[in-house]
Amino acid sequence: MLEVNRGKSTAIKDHMIDTNGIWFKSEAALLFVGAISDSIVHIRYSTDDIKEREGYSFVTATELDPQSSMELSMEDKHALIKLKNLTLKINRSNIAITFLDADGNILLHPDAENPFDLDRYELFTADADDMKVEKIKTPDGIKEKIIPGSQIFERYSYRCRYSFKFDDKENLYGLGQFEDGYGSLRGQRLYLNQANRRIIIPYMISTRGYGLLFNMHSPLIFNDTASGSYIYSVSSDGIDFYFVNGENIANAQKAYRFLTDKAAILPKWAYGYMQSQERYETQEEIIKIAKEYRNRGIGLDTMILDWCSWPDGQWGQKTFDESRFPSPEDMITELHGMNTHFMISIWPNFHESSADYKEFEKNGLLLKNSNTYDPFTEKGRELYWKQANEGLYSRGVDAWWCDNSEPFDPSWTQIVKPEPSKLFDDYVEETSRHMDIDYSNTYGYFHAMGVYEGQRQENAHIINSDDRKPILWDKRVVNLTRSAYLGSQKFGTILWSGDIDAKWSVLRKQIAAGLNFCAAGMPYWTLDIGAFFIKKGDFWYWNGEYENGFDDENYRELFVRWYWFGAFLPIFRGHGTDIRRELYLCSNGKRAYYDSLIKANRLRYELFYYIYSYAGRCYAEDENMINPLAVDFCNDERACAVSDQYMFGHELMICPVYEPMDENSDSVTRQVYLPEGSGWYDYHTSCRFAGGQYINVDVPIDSMPIFVRDGSLIPKTKLDGLNIISTETLKKEIVIDVYGTGNRGFYFYDDAGDGYGYESGQYHLCRYEYDHENDSVDKVMINDGYESDIKITGVNLI
Repeated sequence: MLEVNRGKSTAIKDHMIDTNGIWFKSEAALLFVGAISDSIVHIRYSTDDIKEREGYSFVTATELDPQSSMELSMEDKHALIKLKNLTLKINRSNIAITFLDADGNILLHPDAENPFDLDRYELFTADADDMKVEKIKTPDGIKEKIIPGSQIFERYSYRCRYSFKFDDKENLYGLGQFEDGYGSLRGQRLYLNQANRRIIIPYMISTRGYGLLFNMHSPLIFNDTASGSYIYSVSSDGIDFYFVNGENIANAQKAYRFLTDKAAILPKWAYGYMQSQERYETQEEIIKIAKEYRNRGIGLDTMILDWCSWPDGQWGQKTFDESRFPSPEDMITELHGMNTHFMISIWPNFHESSADYKEFEKNGLLLKNSNTYDPFTEKGRELYWKQANEGLYSRGVDAWWCDNSEPFDPSWTQIVKPEPSKLFDDYVEETSRHMDIDYSNTYGYFHAMGVYEGQRQENAHIINSDDRKPILWDKRVVNLTRSAYLGSQKFGTILWSGDIDAKWSVLRKQIAAGLNFCAAGMPYWTLDIGAFFIKKGDFWYWNGEYENGFDDENYRELFVRWYWFGAFLPIFRGHGTDIRRELYLCSNGKRAYYDSLIKANRLRYELFYYIYSYAGRCYAEDENMINPLAVDFCNDERACAVSDQYMFGHELMICPVYEPMDENSDSVTRQVYLPEGSGWYDYHTSCRFAGGQYINVDVPIDSMPIFVRDGSLIPKTKLDGLNIISTETLKKEIVIDVYGTGNRGFYFYDDAGDGYGYESGQYHLCRYEYDHENDSVDKVMINDGYESDIKITGVNLI
């Protein structure tokens, strides 16, 4: 058995080609190269005594025939592998790989000294017969902390490191969501383990046009500091990654979907406003809030029921407390009558007194040493869905909020926040007591899979049944969840940023947090508008600054700025603890706070057809709804350095305000960078500015800087005359605003708004083009599988 690969020669001794790819053998290890496309390769490096364990594949793309997809030539010092759009130059003395484009330009250098490094070690697990369990109360319910005694040998594993050298001027984005507000990932050391406020998607893209997908599922460390540039895996069978030559950063981002599957489209209503708080307690209260929104003419599509919908004391039980929700079917029917949908919070952990827990325990489907169910097994996922269906979905629930989907986060049991490295070590130690550490970053993925597959199978059963209930049909799955992984986008997931604090500095950092998450290829992200924690509590994370909530005008100002930011995210949702969150409680004071909220709310609905077009294109064309400026302007170094502005689609640039106004001022000055290569129009004033410059914008409380790219076409709908504002009640009419020449056109998408017909081509996708001569908009059809009833009723030339 090999102990480590150090000291053994990595020089290539032999090679072979089989049906999967090319294998290079050295004294130390095996290197595998497989072609996924003309531009993508799969790299695996492992010792020759390691066989890949059977397990789930998060990458759905498969290797091509190497004989037809790759050309191998063995030279004196290098092995050259050529694909149509990518070349690998492999140093025969140490298996260091240089990645080049088709013209021979270097995309990514290896660390020439020691690019691959494996360290074999013994993996132990806690002895279940020799441990103590400590129960700790947290905002995520009662958590069980394992205090181990003796350890039992489980197996051998490998700590793995792959080192590379980045170009001095390139920028990197992605890898998931990080609360610290990084823009480019250059110069950072990132701990890649799932946690509240942190989501790991191990895919990153470069301004040099390539992408890297790390196919190792244990906790990772990404490092780009003076100590080197590398990816490190705590436990894996070997080094495993995919290299993508996208030729530009936008194509590199789209390649993520090619590798891990398409993004599901959510139902139309999911892109309207979602009202939530911790928590609504009764059926009567939920109906009352929805009616108040309707009476005030505030746009609303979803009411959300947070935790404790279950009978008292039965945490995680997936049934309604009949004393507070005597008739959930009637409640949901009444909400539907107000064009409002219903989402409910469900949890993976249970109190031992609940019937759901007892059923899981009886069937042996709990994770070891825990009260949390095991979604890694098909039987575990099926039982979880069975309970959710019988107790909730069959009663009319429209959508899921899968909270606490990274169920082991030891940092939230501590008073003082530990150092990042300590948090990482604690996570590895704690998680390994409950699940296979090699797959510990993937819990949320399998949890979402079970809900998605369960609902789709149930829908198919109901649709094919003669006695199906009218409230149930082919509903699209909507799953608001706090953790995701490679491929989670295909399960109808919406990710939110976790339980954040009410501070201006946090608002600023949330912009970059969302952008890196979406840069990794995930389309749907949101946050708790106004932050989750408003006040200060005993734990390090309960650290808001506004003890008086909306009674403090300083918090009202912060809430309004946050709400405008939220209105221009893929998903628009308010939530939090400490105070109630209904918009009408944020009243006008010395400034028009409430009026500003209504203005932002209406603007979201006026732009709904623009927003839904990008939602559809996330599926049809692997687009994203929000992106760092670098994705559209990768050749503009100043744009690549911006982390507090972003593109909402390819036409609108959003510039959130994250600083308070002076006490006696009616506005705040916001510096905005206008990327070069385009002119820009102020959305509110229609004034045009040249690109490639910084400008200062005075922003009153009822606005946020929004700029429109020159040449854009923006579809808008009018809300005049609507008594109820929701995505279901919007007029089937749009007016096209044409900015400048209008030469960019606009790709318009529409479909039935629910159901999965779009998967079989039942959608409408066309390109609107402005006809200068006739002052009209022409339609170039791309896909006519659905007859859209949205009509153009006017054209405005800006």
